[in-house]
Amino acid sequence: MTRLRTTVIAIFALAAVLLAIPAAAMAAHPAAKAPNRHPAGMVFGTLQQFDQNSATIQTKAGPVNVALEPVMAYVAYDQADAVAGLKDGDQVAAYGHYYDGTLRAERLRYATSPFAVSKLIRFSGHYESSDSTANTLTINLRKGVDITFNVDKNTRYFDNGKRVTAPNYLPHELIRVWARQFSDQSWLAKVVNTIHHK
Repeated sequence: MTRLRTTVIAIFALAAVLLAIPAAAMAAHPAAKAPNRHPAGMVFGTLQQFDQNSATIQTKAGPVNVALEPVMAYVAYDQADAVAGLKDGDQVAAYGHYYDGTLRAERLRYATSPFAVSKLIRFSGHYESSDSTANTLTINLRKGVDITFNVDKNTRYFDNGKRVTAPNYLPHELIRVWARQFSDQSWLAKVVNTIHHK
């Protein structure tokens, strides 16, 4: 009887170990995370028209139709914009998720004038031109690709990392620009660093 009881206990112990193996294996190798089928996105530009279900936004690439969720957050840039309310011609940025290639907006920010829609982004290229009247700076990123930045009184200038009061550009010189994009597709340079080669 003692031998039989010992054998039964051993069988149950072995079964418990075998059942625990798959669980341990799953813990060591968790299931792969499913890909995000509805990635977050943003569309910005000039509001052409809108109703309670959709909006058409004029972007640099052309007009884009955005679906508006039933529960939407409309965010005015400032108090004056809030008083004026959303209307055609406003600068807008729609934030949401993509479903079958269409953005379904959950939040829409608007203003009567352009506002920043990106964080600071660094660009590196060679000097092409500048216009002190139009307050612009153009650099060449690569062959055939130029980008123009607006500059203002708050733009900070550096030569080889040393702060200066005004830029000293030389033809085809390397320039690094930190800028933010605005809802009207323009770029505003916050920092301009000219790399002078000695």
